[in-house]
Amino acid sequence: MKLELQSLGLNMYESAAYTSLVEEGISTAFEVSKKSTVPHGKIYPVLASLEQKGFVKKFEGTPVRFIAVEPKIIIEEVIHRKELEFKELRQRSEKIISELSALIP
Repeated sequence: MKLELQSLGLNMYESAAYTSLVEEGISTAFEVSKKSTVPHGKIYPVLASLEQKGFVKKFEGTPVRFIAVEPKIIIEEVIHRKELEFKELRQRSEKIISELSALIP
């Protein structure tokens, strides 16, 4: 299954890898690459990026395994982050408007 998750901040490979982990559960990088069609040479950077963004958790060992964070949890977290970003943008914008308005003769 291919889902478009760009609105959550994921690129095409990240979307495919995350979807694969949601479907399959705990998996090795090789298994994720095979299931998701993310090229084997790109799977480790993709999984590292997903881990950094909070979408997956890594289990150390041989081999390293990965599991998807529950979709409801991570999507709520992404929404919360975006709401904070929007709030900060609004505050900065209000300051800029005020400063620019003061320049009007």
